[in-house]
Amino acid sequence: MVGATGRRVERRDNGDGTLKHVFEQAEVHDFAWTASPKFLQVRRTFVADEEVTPEEYAEAGRLLGRPPEEIRLRDVEILLLLQPAHLPQQERHIKAAKTALKWYGLWYGRYPYDTLTIVDPAPGGGGSLGMEYPTFFTSGTVFLFNHWPLDRILVPEDVIVHELGHQYWQGMVATNEAEEAWLDEGFTTYSSAKVMVKTYGSARIRVLGLELGLFEGLRVVNRADRVFAPIRVPAWDVSRDYRFDIYTRATLTLQTLERLLGEETMARVMRTYHERWRFAHPTSEDFYAVASEVSGQDLSGFFQRTIEQPGYLDYAVASVTTTRDLGPRGILEDGAEATRSFVASQDPEDEADEDAEGPWRSIVRVRRLGEVVLPVEVELQFEGGPPEHRDWDGRDRWVSYEVTRPYRLVAAVVDPEDRLVLDVNRLNNARRVRPDGQAAAYWGARVTFWLKSVLALVGL
Repeated sequence: MVGATGRRVERRDNGDGTLKHVFEQAEVHDFAWTASPKFLQVRRTFVADEEVTPEEYAEAGRLLGRPPEEIRLRDVEILLLLQPAHLPQQERHIKAAKTALKWYGLWYGRYPYDTLTIVDPAPGGGGSLGMEYPTFFTSGTVFLFNHWPLDRILVPEDVIVHELGHQYWQGMVATNEAEEAWLDEGFTTYSSAKVMVKTYGSARIRVLGLELGLFEGLRVVNRADRVFAPIRVPAWDVSRDYRFDIYTRATLTLQTLERLLGEETMARVMRTYHERWRFAHPTSEDFYAVASEVSGQDLSGFFQRTIEQPGYLDYAVASVTTTRDLGPRGILEDGAEATRSFVASQDPEDEADEDAEGPWRSIVRVRRLGEVVLPVEVELQFEGGPPEHRDWDGRDRWVSYEVTRPYRLVAAVVDPEDRLVLDVNRLNNARRVRPDGQAAAYWGARVTFWLKSVLALVGL
C-alpha cells in the first residue's frame, strides 16, 4: 500500500516482483511518500455540495464580504492509510479531515489539490507523528483512543485538523520556517483551534462543572515566570522556549489581534493575506502590511511590541477604595481671606458607614507589571449606578482614577471584555472594595458533595 504527495498516474508491474508507482503534483514545494503491507486503505470524497450547506456559504460570505459563489469549494479525494489496530477510529479521522477542508476552505480559500493523503504511522514510528507535507501528512493516535472513556479525548482530531492547517500556512503560503516559524506554527495553531471550536465545541476538559477550552489551555501556560524572548527569532536560537514562543504565544497574539479588531476584520485580514501570498514566500512584514491595510489601522506598533520585542503583558488593579466625601476640610482660601471650614463629623467610621448616604469618593489605581504596552480599558463598577469606562494607553507604569459619585464603588476591572488574551494573569485584572464569598461558598459546597460521595462509595 503506497501513498504520496499528489495523484497516482501510473502503477506498473515490472515483472521481477517489484512495482513502479508514479505520482504527480504541480505547485508544491516538497514531496513525501510512504509504503507498508499493513496499511488499511480508507477512501472517502469530500463532496463540497454535501459537506457545506447554503447557510454556511452565506455565513462565510457575510463574514468575508464576498458573494457565496466566490468562496465555493471543490471536491477532494481523501485517502486514509490506517494501522489495523486503529480501524475503529477511521470515521473520526475522516470527519476531522472533512471539517478542516470545509472551514479552512471557507475562511482562507478553497483547497486547490485533487487529493489529500493521511498516514497513520506504524507502532514504533512515534517520531513521525504529526508531520506535514503538501497534500500529505501523518496523523497521531494510540490504541487506547478506541475505547471509552478515552474515545472522547480529541487528540486524533486535533492532530489531523492541525496538520491539515499546514497545507495552508506551510504548503501554499510557504514561509521560511527556519527563520520565521511563527508564521507557520503560530498561524496553524490559531487556525486549527478555531476549527476545533467550530466543530467540537469550546470545552475540551470538564471536571466538577469547570470547563477548560482550547484557548484557555494555551493561556494556562502563559505565565510571567517563563522566558519571554521575541516571538520572531530564528528557530535555531537555543535561548528560547521554541514551543511556547512559536505555538502558544504566537497563537495568543493572533487571538488578541482578533479581539481588538473584531472577528469580521480579522477574518478578512487572514483571507487577504492567504490569497495574496498563496504559492509565494511572505515574511512577517508582508503580514503586517496586509493587516494594517485591511483593518485601516497602523498596526506596526502592535506587532513591534508583541512579536518583535521580548517581554510579557500584564495589567493589574493595584487598589480600590471608596469613602464618604465629607466635603472640604482645613483652611480654605475664600477670596483674599483665609477661613476655617469644618464638617459635621470627621469620624473615620462614619465615612465607611454602609447605611450612610453619599456622595462617595472612590480611587482606583491600575498598574502595568509587564514590558508589553497595549491600550487597555478600565471599568469602574458602582452599587446602584451604571458602570463607567476609562481608556488607558498603558505607557506609564501606573494610572490613578479618582471620582466622586452619589453611589459607592463596588469593583474595578481591567480589560472587562477580555480582549488582551496575551495577559499572563487574569486573576489580578479585577479587585473588589469588599470581598465576595459567594464563589468560595459555591465551590466549597461542590467539593464537599463530591468528597462525601467518594467516601460513601468506598464505604467509609
